[in-house]
Amino acid sequence: MNMSEPMNRLLKNNSIPSVEKMILEKTSEKHIEKYGRKIFIYAAREVQKKLYENLSRKNIKILNIEQLLNNELKKFDFKKKEIINATGIIIHTNLGRVPLSKESIQAMSSINTSYSDLEYDLINGKRGNRNALLNKYISLLTNAESGFAVNNNATAIMLAIASLASKGEVIISRGELVEIGGGFRIPEIIKASGAKLIEVGTTNKTYLKDYKEAITKKTKAILRIHYSNFSISGFTESANNKELSLLAKENNIPLIEDLGSGSLIDTKKFNLPHEPLVQSSIKNGVDIITFSGDKLLGGPQAGIIVGKNKYIRKIIKHPMARANRLDKSTLIGLIATLNHYLKNEAIDKIPIWQMIALKPAKLSKRVDKWLSELKQINKVIKKQKEHSKIGGGAMPEATLPTYVLSIKILNISPEIIQKDLRLLALPIITRVSSDQVFIDPRTIPEEKDQYLIKNILNIANKYI
Repeated sequence: MNMSEPMNRLLKNNSIPSVEKMILEKTSEKHIEKYGRKIFIYAAREVQKKLYENLSRKNIKILNIEQLLNNELKKFDFKKKEIINATGIIIHTNLGRVPLSKESIQAMSSINTSYSDLEYDLINGKRGNRNALLNKYISLLTNAESGFAVNNNATAIMLAIASLASKGEVIISRGELVEIGGGFRIPEIIKASGAKLIEVGTTNKTYLKDYKEAITKKTKAILRIHYSNFSISGFTESANNKELSLLAKENNIPLIEDLGSGSLIDTKKFNLPHEPLVQSSIKNGVDIITFSGDKLLGGPQAGIIVGKNKYIRKIIKHPMARANRLDKSTLIGLIATLNHYLKNEAIDKIPIWQMIALKPAKLSKRVDKWLSELKQINKVIKKQKEHSKIGGGAMPEATLPTYVLSIKILNISPEIIQKDLRLLALPIITRVSSDQVFIDPRTIPEEKDQYLIKNILNIANKYI
């Protein structure tokens, strides 16, 4: 029996069905089996509220209760849904940033299937240090004296300032007072850390002398923020980290530098703009460096802090360090990612670098293969030269040449096609440009090609 029919008849008589009546309907059995009784009752009560709101209006419209229930219950579906990223944006903030390497995933899975030596010294049979292995990996890779990691880079910056400059002054260029994502702004982070912000220079020009003149007995640190998610061009001037490092050393205060994405690989190898290397900042004498684990590093979400022992020790002892430390899954996943760099296999094993390294010729051949399997709809598809984006607050203007499959169907808006692809069982997320739907192979695993072809064909045949 269709649940909506008797319920809608009752609504005509200004009567709202009880939760018990909804539970007893045959169509409710599958919902209760999937979501459980408690969630179903909650959803039924939410539906009742909507029905009462509807009846209170002058123009009563008949609502489909089954549809209302479906909508409420879907809110409890697990959000961890796999999707196909066909946008060509490699670090996609809305799509979970980056996929991890197989080895990182295996490491994260295995540590959760049994007990582990997370904080246990097997040789001495005593309590161990959960940070010891990570510290060794970070030190070897960056040449830093020590390292630590917390749950994200905003926390890493805040923790570094709170540990080293709380109740003191932190000097920063006005041109670096940025928002680093998710509404988090550098001035707010400094304020939350308990330090006082001292702005120097101007938006486009800040000289070394500006920093020198601002240093007082209250100065506890100099903060330098890399332009990782924006750019300033034209009439500009800024002090480099080597100059600021010498100035900080002369005044016995630390230089803290946030690199944002924190690359360990020279991006110029891939014809991309220069992204400062963590190891270069260490070489230039920076005392503390913070960067993300889940952007150009290609690992799980983390905020990594590297630098001099005397400062890292203070950071680790701060109460916020324990409150924001990595859980065992993220910790082992990050170590597994770093291991790829130590073994010189990052470009071959870490998905973000695999995607960056893809040559346009290979991408062109892949689109050609798609076209050959989509011959029957060749009037609405074609191959085009385009550009993939790095994305995700890393190298904001950086692009890579690519080839895309474009879809354009007469009298059908690209947003409709885009929505059809988005609502598949395994969603395909695309981008729209020049009134066309673009599908970029750079960010699509090759094993998904047949699924992609099948669904493009189905959707196109629906409209042509």
